[in-house]
Amino acid sequence: MEIGETIKYYRKQKRLTQAQMADLAYTDNCHISRIEKGRKTPSVPMVQGIASVLGIPAWVLLYGKISSSALEFLSLLEDCTENEQAELCSNLTAMKVSMRRFR
Repeated sequence: MEIGETIKYYRKQKRLTQAQMADLAYTDNCHISRIEKGRKTPSVPMVQGIASVLGIPAWVLLYGKISSSALEFLSLLEDCTENEQAELCSNLTAMKVSMRRFR
């Protein structure tokens, strides 16, 4: 999924019009429209601004649409240390194996 399509998806999830998002991101709706249609590539500061307006990490816009559950899980990891992330990953893997075993 292209960045413009991802932006449009999350904008619609937030029930924002292009004009509303443009106002909140300090740009104009024509600029947002061109980004969403793939005619314009947003700058890094613009991606950060749009992500802030949408309430999601900027990397989500760069990597494409992900499920709300995955986004919630990844957001939980943002303020963890590397060791905490590794431990959580290990625990999650063990839980997944157990869960599948008892289905």
